[in-house]
Amino acid sequence: MPRKSIYELYEFLPKTNCGECGMSCMAFAGHLLARDVCPRDCPVLDEPEHEDNKRRLLEILGEGVKNELTGLIVDDHLCIGCGACVNVCPVHGANNREVALGKGPRHDDVTVIQIINARVRLVHPELCNRAIPSAPPCKACADYCPTDAMELV
Repeated sequence: MPRKSIYELYEFLPKTNCGECGMSCMAFAGHLLARDVCPRDCPVLDEPEHEDNKRRLLEILGEGVKNELTGLIVDDHLCIGCGACVNVCPVHGANNREVALGKGPRHDDVTVIQIINARVRLVHPELCNRAIPSAPPCKACADYCPTDAMELV
């Protein structure tokens, strides 16, 4: 996913700073970027005159939902289920010699992510290096995704 900017998202907000969502429009844009809120959380965007902006924000942000532990967002519309992310995950390689040599994990291996119904799913987010404060930050899954379906925020 190409990285968005807070200013790009702010352009589609009502810019009224009404506080109905509990914050200013610029703050809301920041929370949108981090996926802590979604466009539906802005009551003003539900008004007919802002319908196009709300639709555009949903297009820009996709339907992905952020995993709170890892910050991972997967856009199911872009994911093709190729499994590249599963193979490059350093946690998988560290826990399984065969995976470290390039094979995919076996079905009964404990993994951070799996391909389920042709889409990537975060099955054990607590094992991800991003969820462990002392572990080095990692973004291999997003870096190697051929369709940019994964984003880390």
